[in-house]
Amino acid sequence: MSEYDALNSSLEPAMENSKRDRDSISEEHDDTDDEMQDINKDIDRMCRGEPLTRKEMWAWYIYGVATEPFNTSIIGLYMSTALSLMAAMEGYELDHVTPCDYNATNYTCDYKWAGRWMDTTSFPLYMTTIASLIQAVLYIALGTLADHSSNRKRMLLAFAGLGGAACICLLGVTKSSLINTAAALYILASIGYGCSLVFYYAYIPLLARAHPRTIYRRLISLHGAMAVPLRLTKTKLLRSKKAERDAQYPAHVVEEFVTNKLSALGNLWMNLAAIVVLGIGIGTLSVMKDNQLYAMMIGSAIVGIWWWVFTIYPMFQLKERPGPPLSPEQNQWLFPLYSFKQTCQDVWRLPETLKFLVGWFLLADSMNTVNTVTSLFAQTVINMDEDLMAIGILVAPITSMIGAFGFSLLQERFNYRTRTLILAVVA
Repeated sequence: MSEYDALNSSLEPAMENSKRDRDSISEEHDDTDDEMQDINKDIDRMCRGEPLTRKEMWAWYIYGVATEPFNTSIIGLYMSTALSLMAAMEGYELDHVTPCDYNATNYTCDYKWAGRWMDTTSFPLYMTTIASLIQAVLYIALGTLADHSSNRKRMLLAFAGLGGAACICLLGVTKSSLINTAAALYILASIGYGCSLVFYYAYIPLLARAHPRTIYRRLISLHGAMAVPLRLTKTKLLRSKKAERDAQYPAHVVEEFVTNKLSALGNLWMNLAAIVVLGIGIGTLSVMKDNQLYAMMIGSAIVGIWWWVFTIYPMFQLKERPGPPLSPEQNQWLFPLYSFKQTCQDVWRLPETLKFLVGWFLLADSMNTVNTVTSLFAQTVINMDEDLMAIGILVAPITSMIGAFGFSLLQERFNYRTRTLILAVVA
């Protein structure tokens, strides 16, 4: 045997071992790649896209900032007062002959609308009722589309555009004879506000599931702590202390905590925006004391401009996050009716859900009614002028902001469940 052949013979075992090591490393690498693919698929399934980022979270908060002034300023003050005043300016005393003396203290007058007489203070309530009935019909269709359609963001922006435009158009209401125009614009703005909130609140469960805290906890349950991608652990929305605390709870409880946190902070920023815009309105009413009616129209237009301006950032940063698609045989416009019918049939078999829906209806309806009636009571019974009414209305967003943030801190500190906090609030 030559020296060369002897050298090759001695190297063969080492080469074989090296080949086996390379094959082993390759197999381990393939296994790691497969595992990472499974993890990324799980993340996509949880998020319906990418995990939640700070930009998208703030985009969602900012749309709440855009809309809440409508509830506090227009529903709570401007239009409830303006429509009542316009009805009085166009109305008559109880004899239905003498023009209404709306400058008198505690005046009582009637206004004829749609062929029937009504108390002037009832007119804004009728308009609110009409807007609510139209919204109730739309909610049946839009609620399902918000959960299943890929047009959630587009519909939100469309109704934001409608609501803001209707508010701005109130600038054209320069005299009391345009009361029907003002009422129609108020109804359109209310529809835009209410329907956009359907799509806005439909984002909450999606953002909660896409939040890094929720994803981190679910990935630990499925794959273990070592399987969490580095890009997820480095996000600013995931803090180590909260991650350690979350490990004590099931994933669905962590998602519940995240949902409440998002809702509480959203409420905080919404009410802060309401305070700012209402402050601007108080300044407008104080400057234009000689023409309070048009001052309220200017205040309404400011709300519309605010709405549009603060919708720009969500327009670019809020992601679509489409829901599960409808099956091919289901029509997207007829499916909401079928879904509503199915819900009405199923709800009787779910007594706890029925109790919650009835309770929520009573609570939400009472809150909305109090907003309108409070302004009318202050105007007609206490004879409070508009700027003092606006200052009084400031109490609602301030206390709401304190309550939402306070209960959120309680949950963060003591880990109370949502049901416990609801019962505490209602009690």
